[in-house]
Amino acid sequence: PSPRPLHHLAQERLHAAVSKYVERERVGVLLGAPADISWGRDDVLVQPDLFVVPVDQLRAAVAANAWTPVRHLLLAVEVLSPS
Repeated sequence: PSPRPLHHLAQERLHAAVSKYVERERVGVLLGAPADISWGRDDVLVQPDLFVVPVDQLRAAVAANAWTPVRHLLLAVEVLSPS
């Protein structure tokens, strides 16, 4: 089932707060799910609700039109909520 409304509200509030920091400090790019992040491994696949990708790795992902070039996340956020 899809996340409940409270999950989305929490995610949006976190996005607003983290977005201000990321933009001010220019540390990377804040993105949200869905995105298949595997760190280049075949046995790992995660989809964090929010994540910050280094700029150079995002450029590589855009060029490849895939998430496989993403090897590091500067921040990964998973909002926990009852299902």
